[in-house]
Order: sequence, then structure tokens, then C-alpha cells
Amino acid sequence: MFRFLTRHLLAGSSLVLAGVVATGGIAAADSDRFSDFTPLASSAGSTADEAAPITFGNSSFQQRSAADRTAQLAAGEPNSGSWDMITLNETGAQKGRYLFTPFETGQSGIQRLSVDTGEAETLFTSPAVGEHISFDASFWTPWGTYITAEESWCSAPAGCTTSTHGRLFELTNPITADSVTEPNGESADLVHRNVVPRVSHEGI
Repeated sequence: MFRFLTRHLLAGSSLVLAGVVATGGIAAADSDRFSDFTPLASSAGSTADEAAPITFGNSSFQQRSAADRTAQLAAGEPNSGSWDMITLNETGAQKGRYLFTPFETGQSGIQRLSVDTGEAETLFTSPAVGEHISFDASFWTPWGTYITAEESWCSAPAGCTTSTHGRLFELTNPITADSVTEPNGESADLVHRNVVPRVSHEGI
């Protein structure tokens, strides 16, 4: 049982949760604090096997895979991959229950993962390739909405005065929106917030 989630790591198309373990529900000793660690001598590198445990600086840290794109696709839950930034819902009655991550691809989307059940749902996926691209930012607002933005800037097409990308979007119903596979569910309300200039957003 995780006493608390301390880090959420994205590696390729897998989501890994890393945390400190408490024995029998009792708070672990001071040596189990996340701040008590030995720095690694070097990075595991981009070729590390994401299915194998990463190297932690404290023997009390453990990890488990929480989401896998291949399994989701096999179950009929669409996503275009390249999961990037991640955040928790940080406010509200269900605070801390969900993880949100965007797809940084040419057909972007947003996924919500239940920490309780492990169920992953794609809340939004771009209707067409190139319509929404390279979602990167992943931010929970104090008023209970989710923000993502395109890490892409394209030159304005002929006859246009602005790029068609580099936009910031607010998902106004991140907790109540249903999966795109639910025909009668509540659709994601994704709104382009054009008060923020179009730029290539790296994080937020």
C-alpha cells in the first residue's frame, strides 16, 4: 500500500508510480522520507527498460506500472501515445483521485487515470490528425479545471495573420467528462482560451 504518491514518471507509453511504502498502514520511519536518498551517479538513460524497476536512491521506494498504452488500445480505449506531462486533480471533493496526461502527437488528446481503480479513460481526442497537435502542458487550476497547450508553432498559412497552433486549452469538466467511447456520456468541454498568446508551450 502506498503511504503517499511521491513521483509520477512517464516513460515512453507507460505510466509509472513511485512512492514510499508503509508497513501495515503505520507511518514509515524517518529514513523512509523522500528527502532521504543517495543521489544516483548517472542517469539510467533513454534506453532503460521501462518494464523493469528504475534505480532508486532509497531502498524503501517502490514502483508499479499504472497504465500501458498497448493494453488500453486492446481494450478499445483510444489514445495516440507519446504521453508527456502529468498532474493530479489537486482540489475538490475527489482531490488526488485522478492523474491527467495529454498526448503529445499529431492527433492530441487527454487521458484521465483513476488512482483507485487503475481505469484509464480518454476524455478528448482530436477529431482529425493535425487539428490539435502536440499537447504538452498538464496543469490543474485552483478552480478545478484542467489546462493543456500545444507545444507547436506553425507559420501562418497564406492569407492568415496567425499560426493555427500554439493554443492553450481549458477542460472545464475534467472530473465529470466521460470517455470518448461512451456514446451517451458527458462530452469533454475543451475550450480554447485565446487570452493567452499562441506560442510553442513547453509545460506551463
